[in-house]
Amino acid sequence: MKLPTTYSEQETTANELWGQFTQNNEEVFWQQYESLIELQAAKIVYTNLPKISTISPQVFHYLMFPYRTRLNFFLAIMTVIGLFSFQIYTDPSFLESFVQIAIIVSLLLMAKHLWVFSIYDINDRRLTITRNLSLKSTFFEWERIRAMTIYKNGLGKNAETQLSILLITNKVHYFKYPLFGNDHLTFLKILGQKKIDVDSKI
Repeated sequence: MKLPTTYSEQETTANELWGQFTQNNEEVFWQQYESLIELQAAKIVYTNLPKISTISPQVFHYLMFPYRTRLNFFLAIMTVIGLFSFQIYTDPSFLESFVQIAIIVSLLLMAKHLWVFSIYDINDRRLTITRNLSLKSTFFEWERIRAMTIYKNGLGKNAETQLSILLITNKVHYFKYPLFGNDHLTFLKILGQKKIDVDSKI
């Protein structure tokens, strides 16, 4: 048994136009028919457009102090370390005091903590990671990233969290990972929207 043929709305309209076609209304017919074709073509183009996941620009960081405050503290600490170094150079017995040695070591650790940090800047095109007080930035276009791994670099609660980025060129970049809690979850969600393969071990 032959099933009844179903037509789309555009096909039905086209058949009706052809049924009304005569040589007397030829010009009007072609105007209407061309309009119908243009409408159908516009619908096809619109429905076949790829779905693009847009990302709102966001900045992620985990800084105890703003950048300028960190920079001022760092410069002050380095000035004190410089004065201590000059004192040691002129008077070697200066290092005989345990308290003075502890102060110098503490200042060096504070300087390192202030210097080393990472800021993650995300937009729809790329991920930008800015490191250290030197504000050195590295850019990664989303389509050039093959995979990411987030992991603890060491054992214990104080182990530093790291991020490795594997590019399509097989080159790997390593960064300090400063995101925790909701920021971490938001970052993972963005990577999912960008179809980035992520192995999170935290």
